[in-house]
Amino acid sequence: METILNVAEKPSVALAITKVLSTDFQFATRKGVGGNDVHCFTIYHGGKKISMLFTSVAGHLMKYKFKKLPRGSRNNDDLELFKRPLTKVFETLD
Repeated sequence: METILNVAEKPSVALAITKVLSTDFQFATRKGVGGNDVHCFTIYHGGKKISMLFTSVAGHLMKYKFKKLPRGSRNNDDLELFKRPLTKVFETLD
């Protein structure tokens, strides 16, 4: 049987999608690593039996930071923040 792992942005979304996709709300829930629930159910698609797992992330995977200003420059105007370039920062698990 094929297994598909689905990861939602937050626990409430994982549960809501599970309730929509599972047949007659028949699903099992267990604690996953880090304490996030994992919702498990089976669907049939294209004549195949598929095991579905739904969970969510804990915390933010990515955040934005302002790029550093050149050394010695100062910018205290809040409106200038809207013009400053951003960089994406991906969090690592230590």
